[in-house]
Amino acid sequence: MKFSGAFLTTALLCLATLHAAEVAQPANPAPKTTAELVAELASEDYHTREEATLALWKLGFTAMDELKQAAQSDDPEVAFRAQKVLRKIQLLITPDTDPEVEKLAEEYATARPARKIGILQAMTQMRALGQVLRLFAAETDPSVRIEMESDRSFNIHNIALYAAREKIVGGDTEGARTLLELAPANASGLLALAEFFRAQGTLGAELEKAKTSTAKGKDAWLFALYRASGDLESALRQAGQVEEPTLGATLAALHGDPVPLLELQMRNSDIQDNSRTYLKLAIQRWTQGSLSDEDLLPLTRQIQGNENWVEDGTAQALYQLARPDLVLSELRIKRPAIAAEYYISKEDIPEALKCLGIDPDQPDLVSALQDAYKKYQSREQFEQADSGDLYQLDILLSLMATHGLSGEIAQALDPIMEKIASGEDGEILKEISYFHDRGLLSYDRKLTMDWAGDDAQRWKECYTVILGNEPQWDDILDWMATVAPESSAADRYDGIMSLQSGISYDVPEAANCRELWMGRFWKAIGDTPEPRRQKLLDNITFLILKKPVLGEVLRLMDQEPAVFDRSPIESFRPSILIMANRWQELADFYLEQIQTDEGKLNPIMHAYAASALRRVGKDQEAAEQDQWVDRLALGQNTGIARAYDDLGDYTHSKVWWDRAAMECSDNLIEVRLVFTSLLDTVTDTGDWKRAAALAEFIASQSTAYLAITNTENLSYRLRADVYKALDLLPTDREKALKMLDDCHKLMPTAGSLADYFFPAIRAAGLTQESDAWFEESWKRFAPIIKKYPNAHNSLNTIGWMAARAKSHLDEAEQLENQSLANAPENPAYMDTMAEIQFAKGDRKAAVEWSAKSNQFILGENFQGSIGYTDIRRQYYRFLEGPFPK
Repeated sequence: MKFSGAFLTTALLCLATLHAAEVAQPANPAPKTTAELVAELASEDYHTREEATLALWKLGFTAMDELKQAAQSDDPEVAFRAQKVLRKIQLLITPDTDPEVEKLAEEYATARPARKIGILQAMTQMRALGQVLRLFAAETDPSVRIEMESDRSFNIHNIALYAAREKIVGGDTEGARTLLELAPANASGLLALAEFFRAQGTLGAELEKAKTSTAKGKDAWLFALYRASGDLESALRQAGQVEEPTLGATLAALHGDPVPLLELQMRNSDIQDNSRTYLKLAIQRWTQGSLSDEDLLPLTRQIQGNENWVEDGTAQALYQLARPDLVLSELRIKRPAIAAEYYISKEDIPEALKCLGIDPDQPDLVSALQDAYKKYQSREQFEQADSGDLYQLDILLSLMATHGLSGEIAQALDPIMEKIASGEDGEILKEISYFHDRGLLSYDRKLTMDWAGDDAQRWKECYTVILGNEPQWDDILDWMATVAPESSAADRYDGIMSLQSGISYDVPEAANCRELWMGRFWKAIGDTPEPRRQKLLDNITFLILKKPVLGEVLRLMDQEPAVFDRSPIESFRPSILIMANRWQELADFYLEQIQTDEGKLNPIMHAYAASALRRVGKDQEAAEQDQWVDRLALGQNTGIARAYDDLGDYTHSKVWWDRAAMECSDNLIEVRLVFTSLLDTVTDTGDWKRAAALAEFIASQSTAYLAITNTENLSYRLRADVYKALDLLPTDREKALKMLDDCHKLMPTAGSLADYFFPAIRAAGLTQESDAWFEESWKRFAPIIKKYPNAHNSLNTIGWMAARAKSHLDEAEQLENQSLANAPENPAYMDTMAEIQFAKGDRKAAVEWSAKSNQFILGENFQGSIGYTDIRRQYYRFLEGPFPK
């Protein structure tokens, strides 16, 4: 196309004009100052006022000073707009904030007190955490603030922690500090702020500032700073300046004095009178060293004049004061079955038999059992508590079963059962149910097989009684007949019982039965095509959930990941990986978790990641995760300590348990849990003074709810007294040894000696004394072993005690082999064998036995059992710990 000359001239003139205009107009006009924007709030033009208001809002905190002045303006328009913007900025509401959040914040300003919590809850759900904290900080109604701090459904403290962690992860430490300063200025809130300064490396500077401060709340702030610094002496002194009696008493116990904590409990108006009496006497016993019978009259009179003395805490109190003799003299008369159960728990079988009315020198257990069963059959006292015939029968049957007297049980009960079996079917089914429910599976097996025989209908009725109404068991029974058509009804019964009861099905005839059937099931799964295969996978998942065994769980996880992922077992993946020592997979799991929005804010996740990375030799990466733990903890230490504990990272867990103890809340249940975990590290270092104080408090917390049917109550007393004696040892050896002798005499054949007595006194250098005391225990066990050679639990107890006392180790190994022959899949027995090997200096064998034990405790972890933690700790000790002295 060709342009004319006129057109080109016109075009050039236009371009020149435009260029001139561009030159005349500045490319980037200078932004208006804050003062100019404030002035425009008074503009005659509405749009100008609106633009200035928005611009000031966007400036945020940088405009605060000018806005505060403008809010006092005589011009109503200026003052109104300035006040409105000022409030939004103070509440962290920006132009980008969700309008619904802004609306709720506006509503809060005029809301009734009853509505305010609901508004804050709604804002919390919308993740408007900073705004929630601002509203809380600005709240002037004391009743509303108290409700906000105490409302369990709305935890303002946790909101502050979460919001601060978001800022820390985002690199905004100043913002995190601001949010923490908005939290309640109570012990927890101040501690979180102090912990923030510690993690940032500025705690020392804050301490120096606080010491010279004259601000209100200085004493409480100093107290928090001392606790965060780990300065026990200064924190204990400062505790007297603040109104935090529980926290001060907790620190006193950490310093070796449990009395303030005991006195604190005495002032609790909710405790029973006998508990208060116990606390008073426990304080007297701690300070004076012993109690006379006259001192104990307030409790012993209760036993003589109160029918409810077993239930009201009187008996428990006397147990905890190391005087079970004063309880047992009455129990033997009024509650003989309870007394018998107690003696059985401490392996004193002759005394147990006396309580049951049986001659210990010539015990006719067959006749005794027959008589007890006939009383039970009358059903007259079926529903009575521990004094009834049913309870006494239970105790006698348990005694005989655990001491290997299955032949005597059959001799006593077979004639009775034959008579019952000849009558109505419902009667024999009640007996089958009775034995199964009480774990007397060996006799229950005999009774069921004798009665059911080849009758398919009877077998069905037995399974209904034993298994309940879960329809999946019918599928399992059908599957058993399919995978092993040659199996008999008895074979399938053993299979079902081993699958349902696991390690408790310690019937010699059914050894390795579970392994056999699970192998058959897995083979069937491999041979079955889809879609029928899916049903079989559901069945085996059901069985694994019933009694989890590590190898079977891993097989499902590795071979059938899709099935595993949709099963309830998946939620236990971390525990499974820990038990399997699959550290890299565990590290990958937690590294993936901390990439999520929630995971990256969770210090516990970072602690697990750190420990797992250390296990695979990635120390630098582990240290980076440790740093995140430190930054994000903000005073929530207990979960972190447990995370390090779970992976045997005891160097780091000790730091966090110490911190958790220094920074405990005023909840005595939490204090007890922390002290219980801290005791392991305190005794490892030989700090007997602190250990004794912690154990004394734990004993006081245990009095109200522990049963008197076993030695558990006494184990708490034993532990506290042993540690106190060892603290006294350097200054008064004679008195200390007398105290330790009393401890041994308290329960010379109880397994608690292995837990708390022999290891501690050997660690304190009392090896000769330990050997002498163990010989006394061994002599007491000798007749039990001779009379009841198949009493596998008793054999395990003496084996455990021998291992922990480092004495008679070869004989202990022989006894433990007998225990394992009777119960080959019992993890506690495997752990005892590991302990014996460790005491003999064979680390490799100890680790192998401990690894076997770990195979069978996974189910305890699923149920939250402490046995999981104890056996897992043993594994790490055998793997990496020093040999016992």
